[in-house]
Amino acid sequence: MNLKKRTFEEVRESLRGKVILVVNRGIPARRICRSISERFEAVSAMTVTDIDKTQPAAASAQELILLGSDPRAYLNLERIIELAKQRDVVAMHPGWGFASEDMLFPKLAEEAGREENTGEFIQLRNGCISKRI
Repeated sequence: MNLKKRTFEEVRESLRGKVILVVNRGIPARRICRSISERFEAVSAMTVTDIDKTQPAAASAQELILLGSDPRAYLNLERIIELAKQRDVVAMHPGWGFASEDMLFPKLAEEAGREENTGEFIQLRNGCISKRI
């Protein structure tokens, strides 16, 4: 993978106002959402189940991607990636656990990007999944 080196300002400008999805829940997702909003000036979105959407951590996200009532929905990465594509998410942060521990997540995201005409999902060195802009 050949990633062009960019400054933080260049990255922030490319993400400003665009949706970044946090594929996690609870305190880790809340912290990541805050960083997305404050540091990148992007729209923070969080995956949530029906149970989690009323939890305090969910209030930190500017948008919620609803996964339904099953708490195991966080493990359905194919569905999460499909929902991300439908919402025009430009980057995804796997958080801790769930997607970050699933070795298939980068491959699934990359395959999803190849099927989509608007871009290609790529894995960044820090474990984040991002769609080439």
